[in-house]
Amino acid sequence: MANKLVYYLFIGGISTFGEEKGWRGFLQDQLKPLGTVRGYLLLAAMWEAWHFTSHFKGSWNEVAIRLSWLLPLLVALTFFLGFITERTGSLLLAVTVHEWVDIIADSGDRGLFWSGIACIPIWAWIVWRWPKRPCTSSNTA
Repeated sequence: MANKLVYYLFIGGISTFGEEKGWRGFLQDQLKPLGTVRGYLLLAAMWEAWHFTSHFKGSWNEVAIRLSWLLPLLVALTFFLGFITERTGSLLLAVTVHEWVDIIADSGDRGLFWSGIACIPIWAWIVWRWPKRPCTSSNTA
C-alpha cells in the first residue's frame, strides 16, 4: 500500500498537475464565453477524449457498460473540479482532489480506496472553508 501511495502522490501527481494545468488552468477560462454549463460539458467531453485509450479497452459490451457509469461520473467531476477552481481560485486544490479521485478509482488497493473515501468530508470542509479569491483559474498555480 505504501509503495502505491508514493507512486500515486508523486508520479501520478506530476501527471495530474499537467492535466489540470490544461483543463482548469487554461481551457476552463477559454470556454467561459460558452457559459458555465456548456463550457463544462465541452471540457468533460474533451477530458474523456483525452482518456479514450484506457476507457475503450475490451469488448463493445464492456466499453458500453463502463461508459454508462463513467461518463456521468466524469461530467460530475468536471463540474466539481471547475467549481473548486472557481470558488477558491486555486488550481493546486483541484489537482489534489483529482489525484485523490485517481487513487480511489485506479489503485486497486482496498486500503487506499477506503482512505480516499474517508478524505471526502475533509476535502469538502477544505473547499467550504477556503477563502474566496477574486481571481481567474488561469492565473493560479
